Amino acid sequence: MSNQIERLRRFSFNIRLFWQGVTFVFLLISLAVVFAPRPSLLLQPRGWLIVLGAAAFGLWYFFGYRWMVCGDPETFWSQLSRGKSAVGYIRPVVYWAILLLINLGLIMLDNGFRWMLWSVYGVAFSILPMPQALAMIGAMCLILFYELGWMPQTNSLTSWLSFLISLGIFVIYSATAYLPFVLLKGRFDRERMYQQLEASHRELAEAHRQLETSSERDRELAVLRERARIGRDMHDTLGHSLALISVKLEAAQRLRARDDATRADHEIAATQAIARDALAELRATLADLRSEQDIRVEHAPLGEELARLSRDAGARAGWQVICDIAPDMEPLAANAHATLLRVAAEALANIEYHARARTVQLSLAREGVTVALRIQDDGVGILTTNPPSVPMRQRMLLFAGHARDAAESQRAPHEREESPEIRSPQGHYGISNMRERIAELGGSFCIGPAPATQRGTLVEARIPLSDR
Repeated sequence: MSNQIERLRRFSFNIRLFWQGVTFVFLLISLAVVFAPRPSLLLQPRGWLIVLGAAAFGLWYFFGYRWMVCGDPETFWSQLSRGKSAVGYIRPVVYWAILLLINLGLIMLDNGFRWMLWSVYGVAFSILPMPQALAMIGAMCLILFYELGWMPQTNSLTSWLSFLISLGIFVIYSATAYLPFVLLKGRFDRERMYQQLEASHRELAEAHRQLETSSERDRELAVLRERARIGRDMHDTLGHSLALISVKLEAAQRLRARDDATRADHEIAATQAIARDALAELRATLADLRSEQDIRVEHAPLGEELARLSRDAGARAGWQVICDIAPDMEPLAANAHATLLRVAAEALANIEYHARARTVQLSLAREGVTVALRIQDDGVGILTTNPPSVPMRQRMLLFAGHARDAAESQRAPHEREESPEIRSPQGHYGISNMRERIAELGGSFCIGPAPATQRGTLVEARIPLSDR
């Protein structure tokens, strides 16, 4: 709470204490006016009733007020300054009505208590918000004019002039009495507005700070993701090509040592082709780092690129390649196209390096709401070259279950069983890269022994078409 509002509340509290003190002083003056000239009245029942009535008025004025505000005057006056009633309308009306009835009873016992009606009139001003308080104020106006004799007694001009003068004085008095409430309410409203503005400024500053922090985290996360993507691309382009170039050059050296110049020249020519392809892929990777507004890359259909990739690898390694590309494959989005192409290249490279296979089967088809890529070889198998972290029998049963379940291809990617047990060996990233690429598109990835023979390796990647 601001210091200004606290000072205003203390000031309004002091005003209430002042008017309460004025009311009790009026009550004592009225008692003195009644009993001073007639002390003997204290010995009569009428005098006792006057004392009891005055005591009842004072007690109800004090304790009835506590009852009306439910013991929380701060909340009551705070709500009243906003034009609301914290306790409803029944309690204030009951409080004012009982106070008025006690005052009228005292007036019936002695006319000197009619001046106490001004206190009851002041109460009517201050316990209900406008315009609800006008009903009590109107009733008090009629009672005051009647009891004080201000109503016109005749139709003469003098009587009406007297009434109008009294009415003017009464209006001036009422406006003067109500003016502090209006001024206090205005000050409270302004201070609350300033306080809300300060709170809004603090919240806005905090929001800006959080936004800056969040933006910085987003930038850091974007940098990390971009580094991971570049790492995968460099692994899939330069990494594969350099490893293959090294293997080809070693083979050429061995053939030269055996004076097999023809085959050595063939290996060197294949190495040159691999280097040219690596350079082209490196250029494509660097171009991909530029803005999409600066570069437009046209791709051949994915099926054609996969077929060419598998044929080139088969020509180098001496495989029999079987390609099964569905004819109804529509063009995929650029990210899906690139991801499946990279996964296929990684899988074929792993077969070339490790599998010692004779036959490789590659298939691409649309199955339900997914695009499925499968690459299978008849080599030594992933369980031999890269054992999983779970028992072999459990892993074999898992992939056998994949093969038997014909409905598996129709399931959503998040419902398919993943194969996180087989990971890239220490210092290698091929399997991890494939799994991460597919996961980024909301797909599923499996690698394990071929389900039909439990030999060789099957790589299966699925990408939902809805993510195009």
